[in-house]
Amino acid sequence: MSLALVTQRSRVQIFTPATKKRKGEWLNPLSFSSAVLAKGIHMAGNRLKSFLFPKLTPRYLIRLALIALAAVIFFSWFCIPARIDGISMEPTYHNGSFTFCCRIPYLFHLPRAGDVVMIRMSGTRVMYLKRVVALPGEKVSFQNGYLYINGKLRQEDYVVTPSDWNLPPRKVKPGHVYVVGDNRNIPIEKQVFGQVALSRVVGKVLW
Repeated sequence: MSLALVTQRSRVQIFTPATKKRKGEWLNPLSFSSAVLAKGIHMAGNRLKSFLFPKLTPRYLIRLALIALAAVIFFSWFCIPARIDGISMEPTYHNGSFTFCCRIPYLFHLPRAGDVVMIRMSGTRVMYLKRVVALPGEKVSFQNGYLYINGKLRQEDYVVTPSDWNLPPRKVKPGHVYVVGDNRNIPIEKQVFGQVALSRVVGKVLW
């Protein structure tokens, strides 16, 4: 809405409600909006600069050190990054792919049949990646490439390659689990599998 301002000399000047008088001059609303926008951009730029390049104050350095320490502890003890080297778990896990081994689930329960786990040999720099197929006290056998637990056929949807494995029944010892790779196309003589002590199971693979 526009209003007409009548002066003593009968001159008319048009202004809008957004127009503001300052120091005897009429302020252009567009100029005012541009100034506000420029100020906002300047403030945002300063905040971004402070975030990307913070001042190295003692408080900031202490906070940075605590974050670094927490990251080292988390990725060294609770969620270990790992690169897969080998084809024994294909096609579920491919050679050269990357995953994480999480210790947290086995703080609350023992490994379960079907879990993919990492097994330490000497330290955690080199570990085996295998699938748990049998638990303590169960009997394991292979007949013409098929897995049998306690004499019953175990359905394994993750095994997609043909297999001719044959292995007589054997009972899993207490405190152990039976682990096998998903790639049963590898001859049984060349596949690393069998009973593993629970104390050597580092954790469960996240994906």
